[in-house]
Amino acid sequence: MVRAPIARRVILRPLSTYTPAFAVYKDKGITIEAPVYNEKSGKLVDSLKYANDIEKTRKQIKAIPNSKKAPILLSKIQPYPELLFFLARFHKDLKKIGITRETTHNEKLGKVWKYRIQYILSLQRLHTNFFEHCRLLELTQQTHKLGFSPTNIGILDPCNFTQESIEKLESGEFDGVKFNHVVMHGADFK
Repeated sequence: MVRAPIARRVILRPLSTYTPAFAVYKDKGITIEAPVYNEKSGKLVDSLKYANDIEKTRKQIKAIPNSKKAPILLSKIQPYPELLFFLARFHKDLKKIGITRETTHNEKLGKVWKYRIQYILSLQRLHTNFFEHCRLLELTQQTHKLGFSPTNIGILDPCNFTQESIEKLESGEFDGVKFNHVVMHGADFK
């Protein structure tokens, strides 16, 4: 008997570990119901229905604008100083090249190249580390990619956050959680 490689096997896990925890909610006029696995017709049919329901839920989540996802993500990461530090550092690096909440992320040639250089030097690593930590803590399991253009930053774009939350992140303390003591190790991060 020939077995499929591990990467091709479909493993159905409980919903709490399969779908993004921060996106199944009833808040701010958005309601997304979590799919439920029912054992009625047989394992294969039920598993296919469940997988189809999960895909529908993911499409609903993708349809929600990033400006509504960002405050929910921020409320989920609030108890974790490391994640707050990554987010603050990400916004600080964007601010260095002139991308803030107030600025337009237009395609000016100078800003595009500044962004791309910063993307290579630090933004991509910060973004990846932030979402890997979120996945390890089961806050999200959706894939998030940082675009190579300043118009395609994604959910961590400063324009998705309120001015008050950005100021709190810059201060090093967010709703009573201090994160200025967090240190990033490695020669890549200065």
